[in-house]
Amino acid sequence: MTSDIVELVPVEVTASLQADFDDWGCTVHFGQDVPAFLCGRAPDRIADWRRATRDGSPLGRILYGECLAEGVETDRNAAAAFELYHSVAREDYLEGMWLTGECLLDGAGTPRDRKAALQWFEKAAGGEFAPAEYSLGLMHLDGTVVRPDALTAAEWFLKAANRGYVPAQTKLGKMLLRGEKLKQDVAFGLELLERAAKRGYAKAQLALGAWYYEPLVGPPNPRESLRWYREGAKNGCGDSMFRIGLMNENAIGMMRDEREAAEWYVRAAAAGHVEAAFRVGKFYFGGIVLPFDPPEGLRWLKFAALKGHAEAAREWERRTAPKDD
Repeated sequence: MTSDIVELVPVEVTASLQADFDDWGCTVHFGQDVPAFLCGRAPDRIADWRRATRDGSPLGRILYGECLAEGVETDRNAAAAFELYHSVAREDYLEGMWLTGECLLDGAGTPRDRKAALQWFEKAAGGEFAPAEYSLGLMHLDGTVVRPDALTAAEWFLKAANRGYVPAQTKLGKMLLRGEKLKQDVAFGLELLERAAKRGYAKAQLALGAWYYEPLVGPPNPRESLRWYREGAKNGCGDSMFRIGLMNENAIGMMRDEREAAEWYVRAAAAGHVEAAFRVGKFYFGGIVLPFDPPEGLRWLKFAALKGHAEAAREWERRTAPKDD
């Protein structure tokens, strides 16, 4: 545990600290990017969170623990983060119980103990805390510690989904839509996905785009597919960006436009999409749809290769091999 964390004593919760905590909770609940939230908020607020932690505030301990866990505005220290979460969990805060369970499940800052993780999730779920209900659903679905049971998993997902937890809405919606380990229910699956998608959850938007592109029931709907892919792209989903590129390149639901496709591949590559990075690298060597730029082409080929793309690795090796005199 870091040296600036001292014995905890009761502290009055300030309005600004409560607002920070509420905003963090909304970020979690709606499946948004917690590290991005921290990066946006912590530069101005971490001193107050650290001070609140010293003073014993459970809210401060959660927020400062998150900074320690992610290495935002402080050195990454998973063990110190776990100690803070655990201290809050012992005071019966549901958020602390859930975070403690997540650490134990992953072995983050503490030895992995999946049975203990299950117990913390069950305790938090007893307080109707949706993220813990979702975590329990995943454990039952995967058979982690417990016997694999898709129906029990679905029950937990549904509880969390009904509380508006968008990762649960998306997970259950996808399972129902495609009949994965559950009886197929297209109407309810689409309803759940649309609930999450309308909250800006990129994974739900991607799932809807994929469904309308290639549904298991009924004809494809390229226009609706493109609409949801575009929504996912707005929310930074590299896979959605890549699929828009594919639709442009293959004239699906639109006129063929290789230049537009290349622009979407560039965006997807910048968002970390490996196949897009490989294609962008080749485009820069082709010099047709993108300017001829071998250094940039090598950069993207190397990126894809380091992410495990075998063809990109072969192409990069071929392009960088010494030339015979």
